[in-house]
Amino acid sequence: LDAAHDRFEMVPGGPVGQSVDAFSFDPHGLWMANDNGLTHYHYQGNGIVLDRTVGSAQGWPPVSVVDLRVDARGRVWIFGHDGLWCFDPATGKFRAFGLQDGLTNGEFTRGYALMPSGYAYAPTLGGVIAFDRVFGGGRVTDPARRDQETNALRELANAVRADERLVPVLLPLGDGLLVAAKRP
Repeated sequence: LDAAHDRFEMVPGGPVGQSVDAFSFDPHGLWMANDNGLTHYHYQGNGIVLDRTVGSAQGWPPVSVVDLRVDARGRVWIFGHDGLWCFDPATGKFRAFGLQDGLTNGEFTRGYALMPSGYAYAPTLGGVIAFDRVFGGGRVTDPARRDQETNALRELANAVRADERLVPVLLPLGDGLLVAAKRP
């Protein structure tokens, strides 16, 4: 929102006339995804400049993207209605993850939490979702704590509690175990 004009303004250099299904920021710019692939833009002045396109010729999978996240190692995680992929910009390679990799379901919905440690948590349509260490060593209950990981834990707990599709239960195990069961 451009406060001086009280209206939304396009970011100079951003995509015009094409869909953006999801995006995520990295230290140098941002990644965007749509059905055609990934694009990376770097910051330049008050705008952004396209510097990389990753399409089917580079291994982009046929995916309906619901969310995107860059982890602490710079890898791009692609959450889809039909699976989970990881793109490593350093190698230019994709890796698909499925049930054989420990996923309980391959149908992701929008939303995730990323911890500074690099752990990412994302909801699927597959029933029970469990998140360990939701108290963050006591930081979550301390209102003075505003670091990135503590805020992410709070946002995760609030999102699970607010989701009407889920029945959340907080168990006093270890540093807090949040379990959410899908409502029938």
